[in-house]
Amino acid sequence: MSIRLILEEYLGMMKESGELDAFLPELLTAMDHAILSEPQRGVRQFGVDLVSRGPDGSGAQSLHLWILKSGDIDRASWNSGNQSIRSALVEIEDVYLRTHVPPAEAALPTVVHILTNGDFRQEVDLEISQYLHTFCVKTGARTERENGSVLARWTEQFLVDEHVLPNEFRSLFRKTLAMVENPDTSYAQARALIEKLLTNSFEGSDAARRKGRLRALRAVLVANKVLIRWAENAGNLDSAYRACEFALLKGWCFIAEINLWDDKDVRQVFAGLFGDFLSTSAAFCSKLEPYYTTENAFAAFYQDNLLVVDRVFEELGRLGLLACAYRLQIKDGTGALGARRLADRIVALLESHAVSGSPCFDRQSVDISLAMLGLLAGGRSDAAIAWLGALVKRLEIAKKIGRFTPISSTSFEDLVAVRSGAEPETGVTPFATSTLVPILGIWATMLRHDAAWEHLANIVAPAFSETTFNLWTPDDTYGAVLASEVSLGASGYADAFTELPKDKSKFQSMLGESPQGVPNIDSIDFVARGWPWLGLLASRHWKLQVSHSLIAMLVDQIAAS
Repeated sequence: MSIRLILEEYLGMMKESGELDAFLPELLTAMDHAILSEPQRGVRQFGVDLVSRGPDGSGAQSLHLWILKSGDIDRASWNSGNQSIRSALVEIEDVYLRTHVPPAEAALPTVVHILTNGDFRQEVDLEISQYLHTFCVKTGARTERENGSVLARWTEQFLVDEHVLPNEFRSLFRKTLAMVENPDTSYAQARALIEKLLTNSFEGSDAARRKGRLRALRAVLVANKVLIRWAENAGNLDSAYRACEFALLKGWCFIAEINLWDDKDVRQVFAGLFGDFLSTSAAFCSKLEPYYTTENAFAAFYQDNLLVVDRVFEELGRLGLLACAYRLQIKDGTGALGARRLADRIVALLESHAVSGSPCFDRQSVDISLAMLGLLAGGRSDAAIAWLGALVKRLEIAKKIGRFTPISSTSFEDLVAVRSGAEPETGVTPFATSTLVPILGIWATMLRHDAAWEHLANIVAPAFSETTFNLWTPDDTYGAVLASEVSLGASGYADAFTELPKDKSKFQSMLGESPQGVPNIDSIDFVARGWPWLGLLASRHWKLQVSHSLIAMLVDQIAAS
């Protein structure tokens, strides 16, 4: 299938409200239009959905008035009721052109567009043509009719053209969509596409380079939107969700590397990437709602208990990350409300799946930290305190049994071998290191859970005599390597110690001691720019440690907000 047909099919799925009217300003901006007025709910618009100033077909500057409709234009949508196109044109003639044209644009030629992501039906074609002829004579405006094919052509030309999406990239795009029901393969193709788009060299003048970079970011945005809709239709959002995560990380690094954060258009595209991440994550979690609330529901989906444990902790981390994104990034009341609902889902999952108290991989300390932060973001510190107590007590039992202790290897085959009493196939010493024990210590101090701390420091930690405890402190490359698993894993400093201090104040002092030259977490670029939870996103996406200094800062920010 050609890129244009893919785009036409994708655009044809858009609803008028919330989708088509949100997409068109992005497209028009890429077409060198200045958006003068965007669609607003609850505000009378006198027939006009969107207003822009930009070149017309001849290149001359014009004032463009847009009437947007979703689906085919038939007799009903043309001439039936107050929401019909004809009613909109009457209001434009009688009111808008007389009273609402901005003074700065009053002298410009006016073009009225009737745009749909469907087609104009032949049954009403003659009636529309006759009316528009009379309308043009009366108003002096020019009219244009654009259907889904025109919309797809514009999208291809201005957002994903041959310069931004050459043949090799287009092949990756098609493979991403074709394999959407095989999420691992689809995500691998999507990730390769995003990386290629945002590592492409841009040459020419400063203006040309800026335009090329902006178009590349917009191409990522469009490619992700198409993937999301394809995945929704296939009933499998997994690859789209992961692609949205990676696009946000890679987009941040791309913008920061070339110092484009002060560019308004760039920030708008990044906000679009964030919006897609948020909506796709929310849709993913909503789809799994019955599994969160039904006792041991994931056991019906996975036949092996170890797979159930792994999936439960994955979902805890996903919900926690999303709750933090809502609470920290959306400043109005909807952010706090969204975080509360997600925290309630975390509580439901903890209550419905007893395995949530028994991690099987040490790396699940990341999911625990994200879920803890999510509970705090949603105002459920009570649940966080109760869960922490359960984790500490059950870790003691797991260590006594031995083979149930969370392993430091990331290999599922190693986990199966250890649980069956055999040696790991990779040869990795299964309990050589632990991030889980010190992370639980950190949360015991953060939540002021003295009983959990005493149990952890005096009973659990001493049982790990053969284990090196490990925490991670980021260095000044942190913000630049969020999108690279290898670079992020190799960055920063590992804080290794063999004993957990029994005195909580000594442990807290130890956490406050940073290696020479380590920057304050507040000075890291993504934190300073107001996106602190991107560090959580990177840790979850790559299954790498969360910085204890980032955890402490986010706890403070959540409390302050």
